[in-house]
Amino acid sequence: PAADLSLPLLRGEISLSGVGYRYPGSEGNALSGVDLHILPGEKVANIGGTGSRKSTLVRLLTGLSAPTEGVLRLDGTDVREMSGQRVRDNVSCVLQRDTVFSGTVRENVAAGRQVSDDEVISALSDAQLIDFVSAQAEGLGYPVSQRGGNLSGGQKQRLAIARALAKPAAVYIFDDSFSALDFMTESRLRARLSERLKGRTQIIVTQRAATAMSCDKICLFDGGRLLACGVHAELLKNCAVY
Repeated sequence: PAADLSLPLLRGEISLSGVGYRYPGSEGNALSGVDLHILPGEKVANIGGTGSRKSTLVRLLTGLSAPTEGVLRLDGTDVREMSGQRVRDNVSCVLQRDTVFSGTVRENVAAGRQVSDDEVISALSDAQLIDFVSAQAEGLGYPVSQRGGNLSGGQKQRLAIARALAKPAAVYIFDDSFSALDFMTESRLRARLSERLKGRTQIIVTQRAATAMSCDKICLFDGGRLLACGVHAELLKNCAVY
């Protein structure tokens, strides 16, 4: 179903109280006992090694799954009292293995929404892909082959990021979305995100400490549990795992 445009966007406050999640058919929890409060407009890094289950939280925040324990609230409302569509209308997400579609660059960014060429160009510019698109004879009409076969890994990531930026949302989630980018490109991209998404809640799932350090708060996950939350200097001093 289409977004209900009569409802205003949420402020982007996220609260988790004793949240746990168990995948269907699994013997144990993927997440357990997560208590976390994210203020509207806060930029939070979820960091942890492979298998720390930091991406499982993304499933809950995007409405793909509901907590099997505890309560997840958006703007103070239990997500179980909200429609999945209402949650998805307020969250824009670049998944770890996000896809690009066969079609034009413009179609990939618009993703079926009514957006102007200027809005598409703005999203591509902030995603650090406009130079590539401008260099193509077709411009926004540049044809993307199936699964982005004619794009590099970094270009596919940036195209998916542009699509997320073109969607108005209260919460923006980037799930390991910068892994294929070189340091300078990521640095420029993060600077543009900070400017463009000021006042919006951002959650950045990463394994890179340098990426996490740019955030207001770093949440360290290990074995499906939230071990510690704080700024870089605090975690260095007080958390051996970090």
